[in-house]
Amino acid sequence: MDSSPDILFERRGAAGIVTLNRPKALNAVTHDMVRALARRLRAWESDGAVTRATRAIVMDVFKSFESASIQQIIHKMGTRIFADIPEISELRFEATNRTWDVVEERGEEFGVYIDPAAPYGVLGLTLTRS
Repeated sequence: MDSSPDILFERRGAAGIVTLNRPKALNAVTHDMVRALARRLRAWESDGAVTRATRAIVMDVFKSFESASIQQIIHKMGTRIFADIPEISELRFEATNRTWDVVEERGEEFGVYIDPAAPYGVLGLTLTRS
């Protein structure tokens, strides 16, 4: 069994809540608590609730977004995830910037006619709920 009076687990929507319940020991962690936590984290990771919810939001943003700005897309994904999954307390995104590839015109066609360039920048967003 994963729960004991010393460590409690519950689900609230997509979030897993862990409560250390040893106030007389100042919530010091025992080996049994660590093992119980590891088992529960593996179970929560494999159930995929947060992953499914996050993936659905990201796909919806990509499908409905009309800007070519990666900064705006990252910001929109982050703010939507925060709004739709209130159990998430911090969120970080990172994207490499490859926009300096050469684009050439050939009549009515546009295209990249060189090998992709190495990334030369990183864009990121960190949101923290207070």
